[in-house]
Amino acid sequence: MAVKLWWSEEPEHPYEYRAVRGLCESLARRKENYFVFANYRVTDAQIDLTVFTKTSIFLIELKSSADKPINGSCNGSWTREDGISLGQGNPVNQTLREYHRLRDWLNRHKEQFLTKNKAAALKRRKKNAFDDIKKLIVLYPTRHPDSKINVDVDRLRPYMGNIIGFDKLVNLIIDPSWKCRLGIEFTPKEIDRMAGLLHLQLVSLPTDTADLSVAPTESLGEARGVYEVHKKVGVPEKPSKETHKARLLWGVIIAVLIIGIVLFFVIPRSPRTIDVADVANYIGNAEKIYVRAYVDNAKLRSYYSSKYIMLYSGNFSVQIDPVDDPEAELRRYKEKFVGHCVIIGPSPIVAASSGNPQIELEPSNALKFIRVERCQ
Repeated sequence: MAVKLWWSEEPEHPYEYRAVRGLCESLARRKENYFVFANYRVTDAQIDLTVFTKTSIFLIELKSSADKPINGSCNGSWTREDGISLGQGNPVNQTLREYHRLRDWLNRHKEQFLTKNKAAALKRRKKNAFDDIKKLIVLYPTRHPDSKINVDVDRLRPYMGNIIGFDKLVNLIIDPSWKCRLGIEFTPKEIDRMAGLLHLQLVSLPTDTADLSVAPTESLGEARGVYEVHKKVGVPEKPSKETHKARLLWGVIIAVLIIGIVLFFVIPRSPRTIDVADVANYIGNAEKIYVRAYVDNAKLRSYYSSKYIMLYSGNFSVQIDPVDDPEAELRRYKEKFVGHCVIIGPSPIVAASSGNPQIELEPSNALKFIRVERCQ
C-alpha cells in the first residue's frame, strides 16, 4: 500500500535521512496505508518522526546509537560508549514534552482537520481524545544489548511507551497490541489537512545517501550533527580572467551579506515587555516577550493535575509541566507571587485549549522565567 511523507525541512543528520528512508520503504511493503511526518515543530517542541495509521499515532524520538552501547537514566543526558552525548537534555523528558505538545495541538485543531461528525463526537468526551499516542525512543540503527538504560518504561505512560532499536520499529507499529484507543479512524484527506495546518511539505522519499562516504569529525561526532562528506571529484579547468573577476565580485557580495546577517543576530536586542491586557494580540507570534501580570497572592487562582500546574491572571495563564509533585511545585510559585506584580518570560505566547493566551514552562527552569517586581 501507499506511504506518504511530509516534513518541515530536510533532516539535518545523515542517520536521520537513512532512518526516514528505511522506515518508509519498510512500511510500503505492508498492506495498510501509512502517513509519516518528519522533522517538524509543534509550538515549542521539535519532533523527529510521527507515524499515523488509520487508527493509531506513533510519536518517535530518534537518537543515533551508531551500534554502540548507550548509558542513560530518567535524569540527565544519555551518552554512547565512545563518550558522545545524544543531545542536550533527557530523552525521556524530551519525549514526554513532545507528547503533551502534539496531544494538545491535535485536540485544539481537531475541528479543522476532522469531519464535523468526528470532531463533534470527540468534543463530547470528558477525556482528551488524543491521550493514547504511543511514545517511542528509537535508537538508530539498533539498541545494543550491552546498553545500560535505567528507565522504567512506565515513565513513558500514560499510555504505552518504550525504548527500542530502529530494527524493531516496524514490527512494533504493525503489532495489534500497540493499536491506539482513539475511537476514530483517520482518512487520507484528514491527514492531508493536518499536514497543511502544520505547514508541512509533501516530499518524495529522501535521496539515497549510500554513495556518500559520511564520517563524523573527531571532536564532535555524528550525534552533534557535524559531518565530513567525501566525494570523488575531477580536476577542474583553470578559470578565465573574466570568470575569476566575477567570482571575486560575488565573493565580496556574499561576504558583506554574511557579515550583515551575523551582526543582525549577534547584536543583542532586549525582548519587549507587554501588559497582560494586551497578551492576546501576540498568540502564535514566534517573538519571545515579557508579560507583566498583576497577580496578588490573595487573588491567585491555581490549578493542578497529575501532569501539570497552571497559574491564572484573568484570561492569561502559565502552564508548567511535566510535574512529579504538583502540590509541592505549586507552593514554590505561590511564594514567588506574594503581594507583587510578576514579569514572566521571555517566552512566545501560545493558545491554551480554551483559546486564551498562555505561556508554557518546564518546572526545571520555570523560576528563571518568573521574577517579582514592584507594581507601578
